[in-house]
Amino acid sequence: MDSEIWRVRTEKIGSLEPFKSERDMESFLMNNPAVVGCWDPNEYLRVPSLVRQQISIRSEAKRGRMDMVGVALKDDSYELRIFELKPDEIQLSAVDQINSYIETWKQKSTSKKDIAAWIESLGIPDLDEATINKIMEKPVPVLVGPTFHPEALAEALKNNVRCVRLTRFRSVDRAEYYVIVEDQVGSVVSARRGWSWQDMIDKGLINADDIFTVAYKGNKVSVKPAPKFLNYIWTYVVFDEDSTKLLLEKKKQILAGSKEHPYSRKWLETELDALKTQKPMVITHASALFQFAFGSPYPSWFWTPTGMWRHEKSGKTLDDLKADLFE
Repeated sequence: MDSEIWRVRTEKIGSLEPFKSERDMESFLMNNPAVVGCWDPNEYLRVPSLVRQQISIRSEAKRGRMDMVGVALKDDSYELRIFELKPDEIQLSAVDQINSYIETWKQKSTSKKDIAAWIESLGIPDLDEATINKIMEKPVPVLVGPTFHPEALAEALKNNVRCVRLTRFRSVDRAEYYVIVEDQVGSVVSARRGWSWQDMIDKGLINADDIFTVAYKGNKVSVKPAPKFLNYIWTYVVFDEDSTKLLLEKKKQILAGSKEHPYSRKWLETELDALKTQKPMVITHASALFQFAFGSPYPSWFWTPTGMWRHEKSGKTLDDLKADLFE
């Protein structure tokens, strides 16, 4: 039997250092939204930081000021998070405070309209008007602090309030510091399991030039992964020539079909122009063009279309391939 002898040396490399104030924490998170899951994994969106700070909240009975709100990726969708920040240990009173904000929010808060407009201005492809309204109705309360009193954690768990530990680690030489972020109750730090075409290629599930099709009532179009966007979490595709020609011939039907989805007016003309030159577009928009032209199994299919797009080579849907990827 082999034996090994180790010499262990104890050496201080640094210490935990809390944020100096609530404003200090707020400033850090506004500049580093990924720490609490509110971020845009791709650079092409106009507004990469999905957080806003110091939001007044009022109803007929109550008023207050939320430290931050943010849009976060969660599983296969989004959620709206309301944050309360504390630079010291979080006590039971903080749970009551954030619950009060949620109560006020649900009582026709005056802030809702402004927040909804802000979310829409982010220009996130998967966030249509219906989805925005849905996440606005179920905001998620999140407490952020360096430590949590046991009673506060117990009450948070009981009230479905998520808790995140946030503190700094300062090295001995003071030349650098790190941030420690840990979920204490619920999941905040972990975003949804994103995927890209490149992930599927690397796992041998598809090739870069494979064809994907969608069909409904005898109508069918084909796309390929967009070569310049293989590494993007947003799924970009390019229509083939025949599909491009078919959809352009259906422009009148596409414009008529889009009337049931007012949100699409913001991008429809742009994507129709892109179609003429076979430029890449996100798969939700490609799906919408097909739906507006030929119909679909249900009204908002194009916002969650991966169950209908089929990989021609394997016969699997994109949903099947995603399941294989995360096995």
